[in-house]
Order: sequence, then structure tokens, then C-alpha cells
Amino acid sequence: MILQAYLDQAIKKICPIHGISFGNLNDKDTWKIHYEENATPEQKDKAEQIINTFVWNDEMEKAQARKQRIEDNKSNLHMKAQYILWKKENPDKNFEDFIDYVEAIEI
Repeated sequence: MILQAYLDQAIKKICPIHGISFGNLNDKDTWKIHYEENATPEQKDKAEQIINTFVWNDEMEKAQARKQRIEDNKSNLHMKAQYILWKKENPDKNFEDFIDYVEAIEI
């Protein structure tokens, strides 16, 4: 799911699309971009280039997973409350730092 969300966001930055369908994640020939009607041929070419040159690796997966965890926690009311308390003692830190701190806690 992380790979799909990453590609969807990357392509939406350069081309209006409804989304992407993935037949087999290991076979790019089964991936299909669903363009909006107003997508220009140039935008479609750039979107296809992203797919054709796309390489997914462990580093990208870790970075995207971290980004997704941070986004998920932004809507968690308990995490928001705890962040406010933590921020008082760590005024130069941000929410991403707080998530790193929480994930590093060993119980």
C-alpha cells in the first residue's frame, strides 16, 4: 500500500489522474494510470516516465512508512495531547521528532 500511495502522490503532482490500478506489484506492465479528462499528452508522457523509471527499494519503503505513520498519528487525539505536553519540555522539536521519540521508547 505504501508503494501505491507514493506513486499516486508523485504522479498527481505532475498530471491530473483519478488514480492508478496495480494488477501485480512486481510487473509494471499491469499498472494502469487512470487519467482525468483534462490531462494533456505532455502530462501523460511525464506520468508514464515516472512509472517506467520507477524503482522501489528498502530505503524508500522505510521513508514512506515513516511518513505514513506520522500522518496517521496527526489525527490521533491522544498523540496530539501527548505532543503538547512533550513540546513544553522540547520547544525546539516538531511532531516528527516526537513520533521518533515515541517509537524509540522501549517497554
